[in-house]
Amino acid sequence: MKNLLAFNLIVILLIFNSIAFASDNENPRYRFCAGLGGYSSGMFLPDRSNDLGASLMFEAQIKTKKNFNIGARFLHASSVSKLQEWNTHFEGQKRFSLYNRYSLTISKPMKIGRSQEVELGTGLVFAQNKAVLPSAYLVNGRIQAYLGYQTFWELGCDITLHYKFCFTNNFFVGFHASTTYYWATFMEGLVLSPTIGIKF
Repeated sequence: MKNLLAFNLIVILLIFNSIAFASDNENPRYRFCAGLGGYSSGMFLPDRSNDLGASLMFEAQIKTKKNFNIGARFLHASSVSKLQEWNTHFEGQKRFSLYNRYSLTISKPMKIGRSQEVELGTGLVFAQNKAVLPSAYLVNGRIQAYLGYQTFWELGCDITLHYKFCFTNNFFVGFHASTTYYWATFMEGLVLSPTIGIKF
């Protein structure tokens, strides 16, 4: 499923490239960046307000004639949190979570100096969330504890802010911040990550 989704993102990106922007003469036209930083999935959720972890991000973009960037982003994140009061049997126990997010993005870079720019963007997100947490069931009137596994998929949209400092050799460093609005669970997740990339 993940491989099929990644293939579809690549095909859509190639279609944008070949049809919509084939005559774009501005250079550099392509951007690629990666980032490794922090992640919190539960900053807007009371039961997971202490859910903290790490994130790894890759993004590829194409610059259009109108100075917009069309791209695809992959984010992998993990976090650990403690269960809250609502779970009376396992309050204080740990919950382990993994997140894979696939995004189609559009953004607008704005120059704020000779070598600096700020990029505001949004995009469509397809996310896979996995969690491992303690659960229990009754056996002959006794509570039996076990580790439960949950996997679910969500659709939503990204809101991103990316600061870049660009060097004369077309490399750049920066800082990426984003959050995601899911149609099922509302606003969820915060990514804060330094980035490094190249334009070509």
